[in-house]
This record gives sequence, C-alpha cells and structure tokens, in this order.
Amino acid sequence: IIEPVSKKLLVSILHKPLESRKLEVQVQALSIATYCINLGPQVISSLTPELMRLVVEAINICNSDSAHPQIKTSEKYNLSYTDLKTAAVKFLWAALTLRQLETAGQTGLKGKIIPLMFKLLAHPNEKVVTAALDG
Repeated sequence: IIEPVSKKLLVSILHKPLESRKLEVQVQALSIATYCINLGPQVISSLTPELMRLVVEAINICNSDSAHPQIKTSEKYNLSYTDLKTAAVKFLWAALTLRQLETAGQTGLKGKIIPLMFKLLAHPNEKVVTAALDG
C-alpha cells in the first residue's frame, strides 16, 4: 500500500537539490527520506544518484558551522537551521543502513559519516547531540 505513494514522494523530493528549497521543505524532505529508508528495502531498494546527492548534501549540512546565507529561520513553522541539521543527522543514520554504502565505491561516504557523528556529539545544541546519539 505504501510503496507507490513513497516512490512518488521520493521522486518529488530527490529531483531538486536541497539548497534550492525553503528551510521547512528541506527539513520535510530529509524527514520523509529518513522515514522511507526506515521502512525497509521494499521502499528504497537501491542507492540512486539522486539519493547519493542527498547523502552528500546532508553531510555538508552537518559539516557547516552556520546556515547558508539564503536560509532564513522559518518563523511560520518555528524552524531554525538547527532543525535542518538535526534532520540531516537522522537521515545520515538511516542512510548508513543502506547496503549499497557497503560497496567498495561508497565506503568513502560511510567513512565520512561515522566520524561526523562523533564530531556532532560536541555540538552546542542539545537537539543535534541527541540526534547524533540516537543513531
């Protein structure tokens, strides 16, 4: 039942880079992608180039110390850059469960994600630290 809907959602999420979207849409996109990965291989069965781009974008979000100048706090949805970073951390933990990250060509990404999680344990915001711990 959920597979056709999730495939349609993922296509709409993955077709554009995160940075080209509003803050609340970025958080939603990462949260939906995390949910779909957590549903199992019947929803996301392969690591597509678009999903790889999302992994790289999430790594970049987690690595940055400040928001991109175009990203503004969303007062309407009560979201900040910290919420985006938290969603990126949760997404990366989910992405680590994908078997395709075990292949020889993708071990570099996995090698970037794990040390990043340790780095985020020292983040000044409790939400980010909790997300890094909960992985």
